[in-house]
Amino acid sequence: MKFLAVGRWLVVAALLPATLALLGPGVVNEPAASDWVRQASGGFAGLMSDLPVAEAQASTVVSAMPTPSPVTQSESEELLAFSRQVANGKPESVSGLYVAGVLALRVVQQPADNPGFISSEEGTATQFQRANQFGAIGLLAHNTLAGRDFLRLSPAEELVLIHGDGRAERFRVSQIVDYQRLTRADLRSDFLALDTNSRYTADQVFTRFYQHAHRLTLQTCLARGDIADWGVHFVVADPSQPPR
Repeated sequence: MKFLAVGRWLVVAALLPATLALLGPGVVNEPAASDWVRQASGGFAGLMSDLPVAEAQASTVVSAMPTPSPVTQSESEELLAFSRQVANGKPESVSGLYVAGVLALRVVQQPADNPGFISSEEGTATQFQRANQFGAIGLLAHNTLAGRDFLRLSPAEELVLIHGDGRAERFRVSQIVDYQRLTRADLRSDFLALDTNSRYTADQVFTRFYQHAHRLTLQTCLARGDIADWGVHFVVADPSQPPR
């Protein structure tokens, strides 16, 4: 299976880059998912060891999580119909993402043994299983497919996450952050935050977006010119109370 750039970077960030072999200058490999898993023997051990104290402490912040509630007849007909369409009978799984007037995406799960998998189907996002270990929710999509919709989201916009039993959790966009990947041939490349011009390691970026319990993070690649994987785009949303 061949992965697009977003998949390559995510596996490196999530599976401890220090345990992966470096690529030589100008060399671009497309290893099989099983190769990534075999190389990533260390899990998350030591992920926080090189971070500044302030950032390490920030990663322990936990947002209040509202209880998922059923989608009722008082909701928009479009949301109600979508929740029924994506429901799969599994209350523990995320099955859909809805933003009024912007997107309605089905959500699929990564295979347990394939943390680099990202769906290649249109209208579909993939839940990032490594984020689950921190109580966070990560949704991934290629910028040529459903990731296009991630780029259309705005601050303070409400996102509705649908569970497999049709219940809904509501989040509100709190941050939108873009990074440039500084060394394209190196899967352990550092990243440059475009809003602050600050440089971060892959571990630091991963910690910022995926080590916050009860936070929803959407991720896709940023394209520049003819470079499809020039950077990375994150949309962060925190829990909001259901409308009364």
